[in-house]
Amino acid sequence: MNPGLVRTREKGALSRLTLALFEDSGWYKVNYDKAEDMMWGRNLGCGFAKQSCLTWMKKNLENPYPFCNTYADVRCSTKRLAKFRCDLVENSTISLPDEYNYNVETLYHDKNGRQVVGYGPLETADYCPFYRIEWEKGYNTKCTHSPNMYYRNFSPEKAIA
Repeated sequence: MNPGLVRTREKGALSRLTLALFEDSGWYKVNYDKAEDMMWGRNLGCGFAKQSCLTWMKKNLENPYPFCNTYADVRCSTKRLAKFRCDLVENSTISLPDEYNYNVETLYHDKNGRQVVGYGPLETADYCPFYRIEWEKGYNTKCTHSPNMYYRNFSPEKAIA
């Protein structure tokens, strides 16, 4: 999501598209061999790129990946190298601008199906909740790391397709 032009805590990929933007500005000479693969939205089609996250989530209620609509949902990356957690913040008191208020009936819920009022915490993501790498300093969050397997987890992690 962050192409390197916006200050954010998220690690962004410097994609070929971003490098082309730099080159087209006339200010930079770029080395396309240094481009990184952009995984965000990969193979999701034009609808993903052209629609708002709200439209995408409403059309894909069961699996709105890379966005999310289930509070505290946890998934593994396809290569099981990282755990992702839905960054949906449960809060009914914050006042978001109307264009960023995605609280429509039945969209956000918890793992028990109870409706949740909330938002994504990042303005740079237009307050759309999405799966972010879960990490804590000093802890291994790889899904292959045995303490992360959650043997007593009543809601097993799902692999992201």
